[in-house]
Amino acid sequence: EKMIRQEIQNLFSLGDVGINDFVDGRILIESRAAALATERATDEELLALESLKNRMESNITSPETYVRLDLEFHRSLIKMAHNPVLLRFAWAIEDLMNEQVRRSVLTQETLAASQKAHVEVVEALKSRNPKSAEKSIVNHLQKIPTRFISAALNRSPSAANQKTAADAPQKSGAGA
Repeated sequence: EKMIRQEIQNLFSLGDVGINDFVDGRILIESRAAALATERATDEELLALESLKNRMESNITSPETYVRLDLEFHRSLIKMAHNPVLLRFAWAIEDLMNEQVRRSVLTQETLAASQKAHVEVVEALKSRNPKSAEKSIVNHLQKIPTRFISAALNRSPSAANQKTAADAPQKSGAGA
């Protein structure tokens, strides 16, 4: 586990992997975990995740506590898939997730949006609908680059989102 984590950290430290690539990786791991969790999670695990979501809501005015609970939420979601490979992938990028959250813009606006997304994820999981669970976590994770750009520009997330739509680099050639 430590060796895999270090190798992935080394890859990211080379500077050839951007935030969009990192989010794509998280989406691969967490969307599959969410779909599996709708089928494999116990009722007790779902109740525990809902309780965690409620604790996040109670701590929305305390960004440090909220972030800690947010990371715990995502770890719990992955564990609920009961898939040791997904869990190991998540362990490998956990330090990077911590850094990604640390660098995100943590305003009351972004925390409220994050909380709303977590509510949607829990509701989708409780419905035991794999497609809904996948969609809710993907929608949540896709907002991460906007928070990074906001931090870099020291602007509100909505202003950064407008900037990214107009200034997003276009990839040339066929994708792999």
